[in-house]
Amino acid sequence: MVFKKLNIPLSPSKTIGPVTSLEYLGIILDTDAFEARIPVDKINRMCNLIHQLSRKKRCTKRELLQLIGHFNFATRIIIPGRSFLSYLFHVSCSVDELHYHVRLGKEARIDLSMWEEFLMHWNGRSLFLESSLITNVDLCLFTDAAGSYGYGGIFGSKWFSGNWDDDFIRLAHHKRNIPLLELMPIVISAVLWGANWSRRRIIFYCDNQALVYILNKR
Repeated sequence: MVFKKLNIPLSPSKTIGPVTSLEYLGIILDTDAFEARIPVDKINRMCNLIHQLSRKKRCTKRELLQLIGHFNFATRIIIPGRSFLSYLFHVSCSVDELHYHVRLGKEARIDLSMWEEFLMHWNGRSLFLESSLITNVDLCLFTDAAGSYGYGGIFGSKWFSGNWDDDFIRLAHHKRNIPLLELMPIVISAVLWGANWSRRRIIFYCDNQALVYILNKR
């Protein structure tokens, strides 16, 4: 009533409350789960656009940029998605005019598929991360890889090890992508023990300078 008397306009959708889950600037803030996430309608819209483009061999620059814009917004919540934006943007820059068509090759389709995976399973970001950074040394967490033998990692008293698959090692050497071998045990450690690192901000030390550069650039 006070706002009405003062002729101050209010949007009914912005005056909901008190609630523990509220959409603000296109993002749902949930104080029960202590997380921020993307609303379902936005998820569905992006997934529909992904399905539409995935069935095409070509699309217009405008169509691709529209989807990239949605993805860029989603990276506020889906942090890993940032690594899968640069190639799509590179594809969009292959032509000048918005109505020109760009080719959606294998690499672009893989990125689109990865984004669909993120949208369906990675939609949620903790609101309260620890303020200080810790290192993998502080956690007694170490990983390493040998190009000819295999890979392994330890986390306290837990550990894993394995031999390279022949096809995988041939791919890495053929592409001269040794950083891929170094990245693999880091990823495996995150899959196995990531639940123990909840809300922590961890610095990994790696002896492959190329991998350090790639990950920091991403």
